[in-house]
Amino acid sequence: MSLRRAFRIAGAQTVLASHWPVNDKATSRLTTEFIRGWRSGEPRAKAWREAQLSLLRKEEFSNPYFWAAFTLTGQWQ
Repeated sequence: MSLRRAFRIAGAQTVLASHWPVNDKATSRLTTEFIRGWRSGEPRAKAWREAQLSLLRKEEFSNPYFWAAFTLTGQWQ
């Protein structure tokens, strides 16, 4: 059983999981942008997409390695 599934069974509505180790600075920026969008009222999926696009636009983190490692599962609306 995956860790992501275990969180869902334990009651987590949404799980954001990384498939490979990612740079801490990139992850911090990505999650900060995600939370900012979500708290402003955007659905989780839209906030996540916008956060990924935000990193894509930054030359330092434009490589998919930095923003494509994560999946958002569960209640993503």
